Amino acid sequence: MVIKLCQFCDDETPAVARVYFAWTRLSDGEREESEKNLCADHMRSKRSEFTDGSEDGPMDPAFEVLAEFDEALEAVASGQWDQELGYIHPSGMRFVWHHGAYIDVFVEFGDSTAVATIGVYDYGKGAPTISTYEEFKRECDEWVTELDDHDRQAYASEAFWQNRDSREQR
Repeated sequence: MVIKLCQFCDDETPAVARVYFAWTRLSDGEREESEKNLCADHMRSKRSEFTDGSEDGPMDPAFEVLAEFDEALEAVASGQWDQELGYIHPSGMRFVWHHGAYIDVFVEFGDSTAVATIGVYDYGKGAPTISTYEEFKRECDEWVTELDDHDRQAYASEAFWQNRDSREQR
């Protein structure tokens, strides 16, 4: 499942619908059209702007929902999207995902600096390739399974040096 992101937000806010809107510019009378993926907040504000109008708003506005993204609606409604996802693998490695392009990998529980990242973003689609906890956990398990003994030792060594100050304070 792929969740699209809002094209008006600067963060990783999921879009809940694809929307068409059109307007006539006040300055020159030219007609403009646009299709955008919008989050719930921008959907409300754009719908209000394009249906209720305003003094300085668009002339002759049009607004139509082209498609609703059920997966994103469910993730937002359940509160799952707003939560940082974390997972501790049986090996002791800790994984954290903030719903962005990467999952952060920590070797020991108390480490504050990640030693690796796992790419989980499809730049062609403009969305993360995972969206549920189950998909997140599966991605982490697969990453650990693909490590060999040399990789494990290298990450453990890197984690020690990057996090030595915080480990000494424990």
